[in-house]
Amino acid sequence: MKQCYQQSSKGIYELHRADLEAAIKTNDTVRIREIVALFSDNTEWLAYLQSEKGQLANYLAIYYRRIGKPALAQKNYECALK
Repeated sequence: MKQCYQQSSKGIYELHRADLEAAIKTNDTVRIREIVALFSDNTEWLAYLQSEKGQLANYLAIYYRRIGKPALAQKNYECALK
């Protein structure tokens, strides 16, 4: 991933969120892992993740359910509801 897309901003966050949604719809596991790793490795993204009201958690819950990981799906659904 290019360095400029790793810096946190509202616009870049929206791009990553849309990219994650598209990757989940197309089952692009490599891209899903890259985006989740980006958000997990950079604490600056936490403000955006906390303000987005569970959208990413909901997308990930759908993905985990699709790949047969119901425990992870349930955790993400619960996170999305908080």
